[in-house]
Amino acid sequence: MNRLTLLTPLLLTLWLPPAQADTRSYMSMDLYGYLEGLVVGDQVSVEDPDGVECGRFIVTSAGRWGLLHVYGDLPGTPEDEGAVEGDTLTFKVNGQRITPEGGAIVWHEGGTSTQVSLPPLLATQVAAADSGGHGGGAPWALLAIGLLTLARRRG
Repeated sequence: MNRLTLLTPLLLTLWLPPAQADTRSYMSMDLYGYLEGLVVGDQVSVEDPDGVECGRFIVTSAGRWGLLHVYGDLPGTPEDEGAVEGDTLTFKVNGQRITPEGGAIVWHEGGTSTQVSLPPLLATQVAAADSGGHGGGAPWALLAIGLLTLARRRG
């Protein structure tokens, strides 16, 4: 063996930048769905029971969200980075809590992919989101969608 062959691993170690620590867990489940009233730029987020945000998705196509990766807690660390098996998840749209139709969604490790039904955004939710934390879209457009949804249900 020549000296260059022996020194190459050492030189590469000194030359390469240090790896950045990834604090996300690779234990995750994926969620997706459709939500009447969502516009591009809106945000759908999920929290564990301790209020730790475990995942966030920024809407890129009106009315659709996901795949939203909901990360689990890293075992062996003192910090709470995400959900643990059996945690009931809390959903938020633009910072406003929204309850899934059909019951609670529970976090499971193992890379499952689940469709979640969220109720249409109503005018009251839109007004609250626009006053603090709306991800982008025109407020009047969301209000109009909420009112049209109510009118369709009544008529």
